[in-house]
Amino acid sequence: RMVALAASDLLLADLAVAPELVVRAEPGRRAPLWLGFAATASAWDGLLGGASIDIGMPRGGYLVAIEIGGAGLAGGRVDLLSGVVRADVGLPLGAFELRAGLTLAPIFVQTGVTDFTVLAGANASARVRIQMTAATRAVLAIGADVFATRTQYVLGAMQLMTTPRIAPWLTAGMEIAL
Repeated sequence: RMVALAASDLLLADLAVAPELVVRAEPGRRAPLWLGFAATASAWDGLLGGASIDIGMPRGGYLVAIEIGGAGLAGGRVDLLSGVVRADVGLPLGAFELRAGLTLAPIFVQTGVTDFTVLAGANASARVRIQMTAATRAVLAIGADVFATRTQYVLGAMQLMTTPRIAPWLTAGMEIAL
C-alpha cells in the first residue's frame, strides 16, 4: 500500500505544469533594470558601425537610460574610431518608447596627424520592443544625434571630412531584465 501511494504521487507531479517566470515589479519594490546589447549604424562621412550597451531604469511613468558604445568609420576617407555616450530620459508608451537627452562622442582620427576630440550635443530617438520571453525582448531604435561642435579634417590642401551636425542612427538588439 505504501508503494502505491508513492507511485501515484510521482505520477501526479509529472502532470503538473511548471510556473512561468514573470518579471514585474511588486508593490513597494522597484521595476527591474533592463540591460541591452545592440549593433549600431550611424550616417557620418560613411557608415559608422559598431556596438553598444544600454541600461534602462524605469521610474514611475518614465525611464532613465544610459547608453555606451563604440564604432569605426567604414568607407570614409579618414581612419576614425568613435565612442558614444547618451544619457536620456524616456517616455514608455506600451511597446514603444520616446527618448531624448545629451550625447558625447569622443573621436580618434589616425589619418595624417592623429587627433582626439569630443563632439557634444543632444539626441532624440524612438524605440519599439518585442517581448521574446518574460525576461528578454528584441529592440529596434531609430534616432539622431545633433552636435553643437564639429571638426574638419584636412590633409595637405584636400578636405577629407567634416564631422556631421546631424547624425541619424539605427540600433537593433536585445534587452535582458536584471
